[in-house]
Amino acid sequence: MYKRPALPFRGRKRGKLYLISETPHHGNGESMKHKTVLIDGKVLYVHVNRSAPDFVSCLKVLCEEIGVPVSDFSIGLEIQSPTA
Repeated sequence: MYKRPALPFRGRKRGKLYLISETPHHGNGESMKHKTVLIDGKVLYVHVNRSAPDFVSCLKVLCEEIGVPVSDFSIGLEIQSPTA
C-alpha cells in the first residue's frame, strides 16, 4: 500500500496553488478549476488548470512523495467532445 501525501499537496516547494486539496480553493483563497475525485470515501479536488509540463512535474513529485516509482506511472489522454 502506498502512503498518502499530506494535504493540501502543492507538487512543488513554493507557491500558493495546490494540485490536490480537501477544498476547492488554493492557499490564497482563490477558487480552483478542478475535477472532483472520490478516494476511500473522501472527496478530493484536483487542480486541472495547469500546463502539461507543470502537471507532469507535479505528478513526478507526487510519485516520489507516496513511494511509487516514476517508471511505474503512466498517463493516458482521453479526447472529449465539446459540449454545446
